Amino acid sequence: MRKPFLFFLLVFMCVPLVFSQSAANGNVDQSFLNDFVCRNWTTADGLPGMTITAIMQDSKGYLYIGTYDGLVRFDGVEFVNFTRTIDPKYDFASVRSIFQDAHDNLWVGHNDEGVTRISSDGEIRRFTTDDGLAHNSVRAICEDKEHNIWFGTASGICYMTPSGEIVVPHGLEELGQETIQVSQLYCDTAGRVWISTAIENDLFVYSDKKFERFTGITKIENPSVNEVTQDKSGAFWFGVAPHFAVRIKDTEETVFNLEHDHLEGTVVNGIIQDSAGDYWFASDSGITIIHNGIYTYYDKRNGIADDYINEIFEDREGNIWIAYNRGGIEKMSQGKFRTITMPIAVNAICEDKLRGVTWLGADDGIYCYKDNVFIENEVTELCKSSRIRHVGMTPDGELLISAYSGISQVRVMPNDEITVWTVQDGLAGLKCRVAIKTSDGDYYVGTTQGLSIIDHEDGSFTNITREDGFENEFIMCLFEDNQGRVWVGTDGGGIYILKDKKIVKHYTTHQGLAGNVIFKVSYL
Repeated sequence: MRKPFLFFLLVFMCVPLVFSQSAANGNVDQSFLNDFVCRNWTTADGLPGMTITAIMQDSKGYLYIGTYDGLVRFDGVEFVNFTRTIDPKYDFASVRSIFQDAHDNLWVGHNDEGVTRISSDGEIRRFTTDDGLAHNSVRAICEDKEHNIWFGTASGICYMTPSGEIVVPHGLEELGQETIQVSQLYCDTAGRVWISTAIENDLFVYSDKKFERFTGITKIENPSVNEVTQDKSGAFWFGVAPHFAVRIKDTEETVFNLEHDHLEGTVVNGIIQDSAGDYWFASDSGITIIHNGIYTYYDKRNGIADDYINEIFEDREGNIWIAYNRGGIEKMSQGKFRTITMPIAVNAICEDKLRGVTWLGADDGIYCYKDNVFIENEVTELCKSSRIRHVGMTPDGELLISAYSGISQVRVMPNDEITVWTVQDGLAGLKCRVAIKTSDGDYYVGTTQGLSIIDHEDGSFTNITREDGFENEFIMCLFEDNQGRVWVGTDGGGIYILKDKKIVKHYTTHQGLAGNVIFKVSYL
């Protein structure tokens, strides 16, 4: 007994000084953001406050988030708030900085309550000026190679030795600084401590028990540095107001101008190099990304929650986390799908395994996509300015392109030999909507004025139009079933079934179709 044949119908229903290139030089590509899926969390999701002062990931994978309303731990699903209102042992309110040391102790700097150490064994202790801190507003924390924990405060700098002694290093007085307001600390790979103040010419380095004013930035006059870090190569990066990043490697100094037409910021708050090697710059006017020398800007115009970014970092899974000044936190993850921005409508997509490319038929021609870039070739040149309605591959590797233009129907053989069929050759109409190659080797071409069948042996044309039984000549789709029948979907005339180039059946709404405009026929 022959098994019933199932098909699926899509029907129409009513339904040196080197300034690297920047925006000014045209070296901008916003498509980099298409690879990311973004998720934003706010107070509606459980954050105690919208202003995120600090964010980091601990050795167990938890995120710790600092707000003016307390410390938060986040596992990607649930927020746990650590404040005195939740548990008296967390005897603090606001958080300005968070750091985990080499022994897994968590250090939490507060706005005016000193610093709290949450030991790996759960013990909690707070340190203030009574214990020797330079000031109770702790803005930054880092650990040097000797395992001293450094605290940058609103009025001075100090460190705690492994034995627990708090030391205020001397030497700033010799540089004309009675005290400093620290904005950021960085302990580099050589054991030096960098102290940023965000004040002109006031970037300091502590090494060999003495302070020095850093004067290595020579290409920007009176640099005001708010961020210091190193990339994977060991090169130093400096965030310099108002919108510059400076990279220094050995004796080479490179200045990157992060300015763009929307930039109104005054400070670069964060610089990271992600696991893919791309650079991210967080400022008070959004994010700038440099990917293979190309600039991408992420600000309110393309979906950012808040232009003012306090901090940015990459977690162990490669996600980028953004700490907003007024917008909560955001995670940017590489999506499973990549969006490719096209300048015009795309009507057809076809994978060409023979050539290792993907063809995209558009309203202005055909695009050839290979290895993440669009390439030009003889086929794209032939189809330029043509409205491509269908692109398909035959089982034996031929490429069929249907167009609403003078080229009408194109066949590209596996050896790249090109044939063009037009009305002059015998096609029923100028505008071709779809084409297939049947199992017997003939070509069926659907036009807006009927169906053309091209014999594979002699190249002769057989046209089926209104005179031959098509009540509607506008062909929308073609499909050959496993019995060698060709199903012809039309724009308002339902479905015609052909066998041996003859109409043998006709289905419309009168026979039960949901509609008479047929976009697709296929096996389910």
